[in-house]
Amino acid sequence: TFLVDRPYTKAIFALQRDWINNGFFDAGYSQVLMDGTVAQNITGSQPTTFNELNMSKGAVNQTVTMQRSITIDSSLILTQGSMLMNAFTLTMNNPSVNTGNLVAPAGPFARTAGFLRSENAASAVIWKNINTVTGYRVIPFGNAAVASPLYIPFSFTHNSGSLGDLSISTYNAPGNL
Repeated sequence: TFLVDRPYTKAIFALQRDWINNGFFDAGYSQVLMDGTVAQNITGSQPTTFNELNMSKGAVNQTVTMQRSITIDSSLILTQGSMLMNAFTLTMNNPSVNTGNLVAPAGPFARTAGFLRSENAASAVIWKNINTVTGYRVIPFGNAAVASPLYIPFSFTHNSGSLGDLSISTYNAPGNL
């Protein structure tokens, strides 16, 4: 149980082990930092909505595994490592556009050297309420190669009209497909 009262600065929860939500978590103005050097999980009996989630593992091949669907209200920062989506969904509630570039996007999805690993249709990123907010967006996917994972981003520019929600996933395919 946490009780945090920080009216002016972001509360930061730095975790060396798993995130387990078996009750109620009100993210408020907070950041959950997954920075352990061991494999970590996001789990529990209740789904979690994070304000800001930051994955900053010690090496590119280290992981955080989703064992529940999660929602992000502000931003997902993928500093280093892979977030295994594991047949769960990640919902982004922030309809803002990305800044930066394809390799190092900033904004709702931010990345330095980390990425999401979808690997099947059930592991979808659902970007909510894009509607008429036009501009450039990047979802930082990567592949499942353990020794040297590769960054395979999805990017698009919404030019006009109402897009609503965008749902996208990736999957592994043989090289000769």
